Amino acid sequence: MPLCAVGCSCPCCSLGAVPLPPPHPGVSPLISLGSPTTTPRLSPNDHDAFLGPDQARAFDQLQPEESRRRLGLIVGRIDADGDGSVTEAELETWIERTRRRSREESVKRGREQYDRNRDGNVGWEEYRDETYGAPGSDVGSVSDPSLYSRLAARDERRFRAADRDGNMAADEEELGAFLHPEDYEHMQHLVAIETIEDMDKDGDGFIQLEEYIGEGGHR
Repeated sequence: MPLCAVGCSCPCCSLGAVPLPPPHPGVSPLISLGSPTTTPRLSPNDHDAFLGPDQARAFDQLQPEESRRRLGLIVGRIDADGDGSVTEAELETWIERTRRRSREESVKRGREQYDRNRDGNVGWEEYRDETYGAPGSDVGSVSDPSLYSRLAARDERRFRAADRDGNMAADEEELGAFLHPEDYEHMQHLVAIETIEDMDKDGDGFIQLEEYIGEGGHR
């Protein structure tokens, strides 16, 4: 069944870029899209997944009519079989391609920024010094020693997990795992640990409902 025919949340469909058949009886839309003549209110995650972070920021600056025009041009690239509908498989393929392209661009920027000796790899010390400044200095982003230590230790833990050959120099694949751990299976455990650390405000090792919804948790 065409995904867009039942109410997809992707911008191309909500903007009425292609004529779509009405929803099948008894099938509820995934998201209520409203009138196709209005600008959809998509979350930042929707924009990022569909367009990639860089293009999403660019689209946010466009007037609604221009945004509709440009998004309409994307539909043909997603609709691989040209039947005028975007299936779930086509949308998944598009989003995965967008994620991969965004990740590759991010890794390229990371190598350009952090690879100080231009050997093609990013060493831990290169990343640390560029991000925080050398230990004992106030040059980096963090001047408070205790905060510096916590942030640097957290990043080092992630770097070591991404550095599969253990040489403390990240090649392209390892740098990708360090910068985007959510996309790598062997980093998933660390993503979970970091998420708990970020949300567990009282430090008891558990995430309370109040902590999860961002209301401060226990004080």
